[in-house]
Amino acid sequence: MNAVISYVASNALPLAVVVLGMGLLILEMYLPGFGLPGIAGIVLSVLGIVFLADSVLEGLIAALIELALLCVAFSFAIRSAAKGKLAKSRLVLHAVATDPREENPLLFYVGKEGVVATRLSPVGTGDFDGVRLTVLSEGEFVEAGERVKVTRVEGNRIYVRRV
Repeated sequence: MNAVISYVASNALPLAVVVLGMGLLILEMYLPGFGLPGIAGIVLSVLGIVFLADSVLEGLIAALIELALLCVAFSFAIRSAAKGKLAKSRLVLHAVATDPREENPLLFYVGKEGVVATRLSPVGTGDFDGVRLTVLSEGEFVEAGERVKVTRVEGNRIYVRRV
């Protein structure tokens, strides 16, 4: 036991640097972002191991031990993100995508009649009750000023045909 205490006392600074590096790496696991804590953690861990190890073999063993501890910490971080307090916090966005079943607001124009503002060959602009929309003709070219009717909407594409 005295050997461990004397080893820790004689290598306090390199051990503190390794522990600080591991702490920064664990912080990066929980707060991913720009990477400054992660990069600083890697640099401090490597420097601490270099100053701590007396040989290459000791350095590799220390690096493997640190890597194993970081893997354990990463598994806790993943578990916490999935089931723990982090998953229940306001930091995690649960519903960011819109529901694909929501009604497309462009469906309002199906059946509406309007006037072609620019030539449809096959894409152009139509005016529907004062609202200018980009529309596609269904196969035929339509000259400006002709009346058209919206036949269908697919995504953000509005299809029209002559009236």
